[in-house]
Amino acid sequence: MSTTLPPILLFPGGRVSNPLPPAPSGVQFANVRAQLPRVPANDPPKRSLFDIEFLVIHWDGTGTIAPDYDPIARYKWEAQYHIDKDWGGGSHGGGLMYAVKIDRSGQAYTCRNATDVLWHANAANIPGYAICLDATVDSPPTSAQLAGLKRVIETKRREFGLDYGAVFGHGELTQYGNSTACPGPNALQWVRDYRAGRV
Repeated sequence: MSTTLPPILLFPGGRVSNPLPPAPSGVQFANVRAQLPRVPANDPPKRSLFDIEFLVIHWDGTGTIAPDYDPIARYKWEAQYHIDKDWGGGSHGGGLMYAVKIDRSGQAYTCRNATDVLWHANAANIPGYAICLDATVDSPPTSAQLAGLKRVIETKRREFGLDYGAVFGHGELTQYGNSTACPGPNALQWVRDYRAGRV
């Protein structure tokens, strides 16, 4: 059975006038911003929420995630890695480069402010809002994670007024200088299915 999506009127920047997804049930973001390492002096200038034109889906990429891992400890390590990393020309990050992380159970964590410009997708850093799955080649996304991703996407679409088509895998953004397999084959197919109204 195919799903026919209603027509959507777009405003500049992927904004929609009608309709937006219904408010998803059961979405609770654990706010962990204060728990993660930060060096605010390293941050680029802020952006307006109106600068956000699409959602960018990422994954961690490599390694194996243990079934009993501690998501907060993982995010602390990742934030410190992003601070220590030379992003080019001696520039170091101000903290974790993802606004939202989603753990293996589908729990969402707010890691950065939406107005923070994060270095996650080259020339798409300003228009793209970064969402990252705790998933890798050896630990592909779980069904609970993908269900959590859908809830996060629909929450953020409502928050930013975005069309259902304004959701992309990191590697799809080639016109912004990205060349990567992120967010991996499973999540990328899911993103494409979401845009097509199949999930």
